[in-house]
Amino acid sequence: ESPWVPEGTVSYEFLFPGESEKQMVEYAEELFKSGSLHVADVSLAYGAIPAILSRDNLPAEPGQPPTRAVAFLDGHVEAVPLADWDTRITPFLR
Repeated sequence: ESPWVPEGTVSYEFLFPGESEKQMVEYAEELFKSGSLHVADVSLAYGAIPAILSRDNLPAEPGQPPTRAVAFLDGHVEAVPLADWDTRITPFLR
């Protein structure tokens, strides 16, 4: 649960519930081959595959663009700017 939303509110969304890591990587490979996943090499896909998304924007700092927290398959978490959402996250939304 996110600390920025009312208690009991669903804060995060799993993109691939029940799918194996292998299935997620195969899907990323398909996206890479089709040109929808923009990484230098498909071996970098682990760091580009979003696994968990925050459902709400993070609190914005003055002068900063709106962002959402995203946990990626390789375990790192980023505050992804909404301006980058269509190129980085949307291809994984089925």
